[in-house]
Amino acid sequence: MPKTKSRIFQALRIEVNKELEALEISLRDAIELLEKD
Repeated sequence: MPKTKSRIFQALRIEVNKELEALEISLRDAIELLEKD
């Protein structure tokens, strides 16, 4: 059960902080920079 609670709070933190959205934007920007050769 503690692991389940930990996962729930992790999911909430990710959503509240928009971490996946920020990661997606960062990766997209990094790819654009790498393609500018």
